[in-house]
Amino acid sequence: MAGSLRHNARRLARKCFRPAVWRSEQYAPRAIALPARYSRARPPANLPSFGIVTPVLNQASFVRATIDSVSAQAYPELSYIVQDGGSTDGTVEILQSYGSALNWSSLPDAGQGDAINRGFSQVTGDIMAWLNGDDLLLPGTLAYVARYFDAHPEIDLVYGHRIYIDIEGQETGRGVLPAHDSRAIYFADFVPQETLFWRRRVWEALAPLEVSLHCAMD
Repeated sequence: MAGSLRHNARRLARKCFRPAVWRSEQYAPRAIALPARYSRARPPANLPSFGIVTPVLNQASFVRATIDSVSAQAYPELSYIVQDGGSTDGTVEILQSYGSALNWSSLPDAGQGDAINRGFSQVTGDIMAWLNGDDLLLPGTLAYVARYFDAHPEIDLVYGHRIYIDIEGQETGRGVLPAHDSRAIYFADFVPQETLFWRRRVWEALAPLEVSLHCAMD
């Protein structure tokens, strides 16, 4: 009986604390409207470097938009690699089309975690992140994140809200997060991976990702 009560209490706690932010289609598709200040964001004078990895496998429909969203950041200290797992759908041809402007590799791997680990073994940077081959960075993202880390040397990780988009790049919803709560996160993992950035010291302490977990390796 006691075990059943504890189980029900945990279920109730998860239900109460889980933020209702993961509905991917909240309204009809529309163009993404962003404040002009996003594009005007500038990095701090004390310029931290970034190391970003994009793992891909057969994502020819999306990967160009992902790559372009990173290069459009025009961030002066960026080490970026696309780690392909041996795509057969035209992804490799897209990567080749960038010529020397893009660092990439295509080799069979043991899954997404393995691809990310391989990518991070090849990039440098004070601040790290990975961006999947169907996600985008909004304009000014790296400058904004760099300014926050520079102003808060005691902070190891940052993350933010997310915008949902459809296959055409149209906005269909927004995931607006609650304020960070280190206790609540035990009940509800509300951190959007594609908005997460961390200092290299975190990776050095915890790496590598667990390659046997293909969907929850982080």
